[in-house]
Amino acid sequence: DFMKASERHRVQKILRRVMKTGRSTELEYTTYINNSQQWYKNSVGPIFTDGRITGLVLSTFDISQERLALKKLEEQKKAAEAAKIQAQTLLSSIGEGLLVIDEHGVIASVNSSAAAALGYDVKTLTGKWFPGTVLALDDQGKSIDPLNRPATQALMSGRSISETVWYQRKDGSVFPVAVTVSPVILDGRPVGAIEVFRDLTNERELERAKEEFVSLASHQLRTPATGAKAFISLLLDGYAGKLSERQKEYMQKIRKANERQLEIINDMLNVARIDSGRIMPEMVSADIAEILEDIIEVHQPVAMERSQRLELILPSHRSAVVCDPKLIHMALENIVNNASKYTHKGGSIGVSLRFSENQAHVRVEDTGVGIAVEDQSKIFQRFARVYNPLSVARGGTGLGLYLTRNIVDMHQGRIGVDSKPGAGTIFDIELPLQPIGSLAQFADNQVTLGREK
Repeated sequence: DFMKASERHRVQKILRRVMKTGRSTELEYTTYINNSQQWYKNSVGPIFTDGRITGLVLSTFDISQERLALKKLEEQKKAAEAAKIQAQTLLSSIGEGLLVIDEHGVIASVNSSAAAALGYDVKTLTGKWFPGTVLALDDQGKSIDPLNRPATQALMSGRSISETVWYQRKDGSVFPVAVTVSPVILDGRPVGAIEVFRDLTNERELERAKEEFVSLASHQLRTPATGAKAFISLLLDGYAGKLSERQKEYMQKIRKANERQLEIINDMLNVARIDSGRIMPEMVSADIAEILEDIIEVHQPVAMERSQRLELILPSHRSAVVCDPKLIHMALENIVNNASKYTHKGGSIGVSLRFSENQAHVRVEDTGVGIAVEDQSKIFQRFARVYNPLSVARGGTGLGLYLTRNIVDMHQGRIGVDSKPGAGTIFDIELPLQPIGSLAQFADNQVTLGREK
């Protein structure tokens, strides 16, 4: 009654065989108790009396827990294998290169995109020491020490690392990649890392083509616009006869439109030059106070036309700044010009200069429309335009602050903004009095690089 009929028949056959042969054996069977499956194991041995088999000894063991554990383990194994296949399929389908590296830098897994980009097959890369198999180079083409590789830094620091480097393919060619490495943490320590890299070749080529187009287009536009400016001046000066008041009014509007056009073209040219690295600062010792005085003098008529108060506060003592005066003039003028453009009539713009031990600090503060917090990170990007009540009326290319930030960065300085909508804006610019590193060498050697390489 303890067994199912099919199991009872099988067990009876085994018991009769033991009775006949006298050889001990083991058997297992299942049954259901309260609709729950149970597993049992029997050890069966013969009983001998006067040399003949007179009975059997059965020892029964309940092995239900072991079988359930084994069944669960098998199910988990199947699930793990399915998950592994799914993960491998997912990794293979990712367009970006992906490598899994153990704590010793050995490649534990790699997807087909990474292998193809590096010129290897997956099997060849798997199990290899990553830094020794795939060389990483910096922008100057110098090999990066294995200790300074992003993967090594992630393993050592236990934090994600993102960098742009150059990888060398199997055939020796190199290509730029954006690398992000995240450590795998177990019990509080890194035991491996996952690296994802993206080939930047097409992006670099597209960026270069775009810069060349902007530069070429700007040059082609500048020539006729400059010619138009000359003829406008001749007409206004009466070289082609006296103009009526209405004609003069129209010509003044044409002149303003022409000057605006040239301003846009110049901004585009400067952006193209900066992005391509063709502008290098011409470092000399300069009086930044004089630069600010010149900017204020030029902008005073515009401020008066807008009924704005434009004030310059200078310290009692002056310190020379080693910089490129023309570039710094351009950067600071952009800030002052923006302050005036985005301040209503009757508002005020304050420009101040002070010196600390190692830096010159310029602050431009206005009572204008202000910039929302979420927009403050965007204003230094190319072609960034932030909507406000005066943005449509004043116009602009969205390039001025991008140029300013790049010029300040060239001088190893810092620019910051603090603003609230309707409460005005403060721009703080810090410039080192004496640049360090390569810029200092330009100044010390009195090298004149010109405006363009």
